[in-house]
Amino acid sequence: MRIDDRWVLLGGVRYDQAETDNRNLTAGTTQRSDDDQVSWSGGAMYLGENGVNPYISYTESFDPLGRVDDAGDLYEPREGRQWEAGVKVAPFGWDGYVTAALFDLEESNTLVNSPAGFQVQEGKRTSQGFELEGVGYLTDALKVTAAYTYTDSRLEDDDRAPLIPRHQASTWLDYAFTGGALNGVTLGGGVRYVGSTVDTSVADNTEVDSYTLLDAMVGYEFADGWQAQLNVNNLTDKEYVASCEYWCYYGESRSVIGSVKYSW
Repeated sequence: MRIDDRWVLLGGVRYDQAETDNRNLTAGTTQRSDDDQVSWSGGAMYLGENGVNPYISYTESFDPLGRVDDAGDLYEPREGRQWEAGVKVAPFGWDGYVTAALFDLEESNTLVNSPAGFQVQEGKRTSQGFELEGVGYLTDALKVTAAYTYTDSRLEDDDRAPLIPRHQASTWLDYAFTGGALNGVTLGGGVRYVGSTVDTSVADNTEVDSYTLLDAMVGYEFADGWQAQLNVNNLTDKEYVASCEYWCYYGESRSVIGSVKYSW
């Protein structure tokens, strides 16, 4: 809903129902659950005359897991809620925008790995932090996108939550050729940085090193509305450990993805 061309209001309600039958063929047993939840969401934004637009939002989530714990009992559904407040700045006369946001998330019935290697549900996990993002054109053909996120995620005992880095940052450049032999070609490249994480399933909370990856793309608009694109993630095929929580996981190796799209 838009009021007086200054206020934008959003509201929503969602109802979920999930029935689960988890059968253990070896033991001949079945675990059943019937879960339902009403989730609310809403937000408000003020559209300033100078292009400064503050906002606030609230969201709830509901996630039936459909799996059993080490004792063979079904996990309870995970539930969450998120508050976010921020500002979107889009000055008139500038082809771009900057956003800044503070967020506060809380998840109940959180799954964590025990020292024995199986997952248990232990209370709540909270995450607070902020995000910065900017998109703008340095020239008519060169666009830059940059983002940074700080997240302090903790378990109910105030230990730092595993798998979630405190610092993440990325930068991406796109250059679109508009004349000559390369007319219709777009080249892009970027850097992604993911900060260190911790493994809380071991006594000394082992730290997992940060990593930095390079990505690239090339696109070609070969007809009105048609574009072919090739994306390469982890351009250098860097080998790295992405995270650890009892088990450690290698990150994704180089991937090459081709696509063709048509836009009306």
